[in-house]
Amino acid sequence: MHIPERPLSRPRHFTGRLAALSLGLLALSLNACSNEAIYQSIQQNGLRACEEIPIAQQAGCKAQYQKDYATYKRERDSLIAR
Repeated sequence: MHIPERPLSRPRHFTGRLAALSLGLLALSLNACSNEAIYQSIQQNGLRACEEIPIAQQAGCKAQYQKDYATYKRERDSLIAR
């Protein structure tokens, strides 16, 4: 009589927790990407709008949109923490 080998398995509670943790981390990483993508889109739209104004004013306008996302987020987080 052949007894089939039982594959190694994790307890159900462990598997459920692992799945929940994985989904949570995925959601956080997607949220971070989405926030950065939105920020970049706003920056690009602002730069395009600067092209529509008189040349003498374009440099000042474009300067508003030169901050990278990491700097923006760091400054934003420090203001929120106050």
